[in-house]
Amino acid sequence: GRVCPAAVPEVFAPERLGAVAAVPIDGITKADITRAIAGASDQVEACATGRRGLVIVAVRVAPSGAIINASATKAFDDKIGACVVAAMQGLVFRATKDGGSFRYPFRL
Repeated sequence: GRVCPAAVPEVFAPERLGAVAAVPIDGITKADITRAIAGASDQVEACATGRRGLVIVAVRVAPSGAIINASATKAFDDKIGACVVAAMQGLVFRATKDGGSFRYPFRL
């Protein structure tokens, strides 16, 4: 199987995490997010263990490109959600001035 994003990732300015309106930032782009997620797709797919459903992960990225925080905001199974979050912890983005935050939906 292959991990398919359920929708386009939402990119937020750091101070807008959790806000309803998406505010593109001058750093992390949707292309950056898609590229980084692709690098973890095998790990994320392994989390599904044959089950299928939606997991939405909120990720906060430091200016260095390291992940500051990742959490499942929605998961069809708590253990699978935790596994996807663990896969996100290993992502590394390019360094930016402000870092950024985004939500990424996975349809496993």
